[in-house]
Amino acid sequence: MSASFERTALGVMAVMVAAGSLSAVFPPSCDFAARPHQGSAENVVIGQPAAGDAPAPPPADPPAIDLAAIAAGAPVPRAIGWPDDGRGVKLGETPQDAFIARVLPFVLLVAEEVRGERARLWAIRQQLNQGGSLAAEDRLWLGAAAERYQVGRNDIPELSRRIDTVPASLLLAAAALATRWNIADEPAWRAMAATVVPNVPASASRDAPAGAVPPPTAALSRYLWAINTQPAYLPFRRARERARLAGAPLSGPGLAATLPRVAPAPLPGATALAAAITSRQLDRFDAARLAAGRG
Repeated sequence: MSASFERTALGVMAVMVAAGSLSAVFPPSCDFAARPHQGSAENVVIGQPAAGDAPAPPPADPPAIDLAAIAAGAPVPRAIGWPDDGRGVKLGETPQDAFIARVLPFVLLVAEEVRGERARLWAIRQQLNQGGSLAAEDRLWLGAAAERYQVGRNDIPELSRRIDTVPASLLLAAAALATRWNIADEPAWRAMAATVVPNVPASASRDAPAGAVPPPTAALSRYLWAINTQPAYLPFRRARERARLAGAPLSGPGLAATLPRVAPAPLPGATALAAAITSRQLDRFDAARLAAGRG
């Protein structure tokens, strides 16, 4: 009986030793049922796409332009396309509102560029008034600006009168009437640009080559340049200077009255401009500014 017991005990011990050896080779954490198949499809769950294959979400539409918020002081989003940048206007707004929303960024971009020139001229003027001398770069810029604005090279006071902005309401009204409130009417934009100052070289008014900029930018920039240089707009420039000296904001309705009463088509005269500004309350955008950054 003792021999039989010994044989049984030895058998149990052999089984325990074998189990321990297997545990050392394959620890409990190795769960064969839970391990994925090893190969090119590792970690892929059947019926679900791999993480890298998931389609990208479509780009979000730009936010609608809220003219009421802009009139209250919100920054104007920069233009991201022409004639349609994908942005709508708030529900219930009119086609005229849509035109304003599309064109206002171009109007403010043109004004922003002129304000940059005016700031540089002011810094040069201050430096000269303090007895300083100009760097070669500033002298070159001053000479080019004098030529572009058609004044004598050293006539900085007159150059200061000409390098200045125009109320947004006036530019909006001129553009709306010239294009019949249709921002996509490219021939009308080009006609506006050509009619402003006919037979003037493009280099004088700083026009870019055809197609280099959206037609609204080219037409508005040329119109502003004409107001700042041509004899027919001298009463406007004098009224603007008086407002500057008085520290008063530039008023679209007030300054529109100083423009020529009759203008070659498609440009509107003073009466039509004033009526458009008043009927659409365009002067509520005279203090508008572009959002920060470059579009």
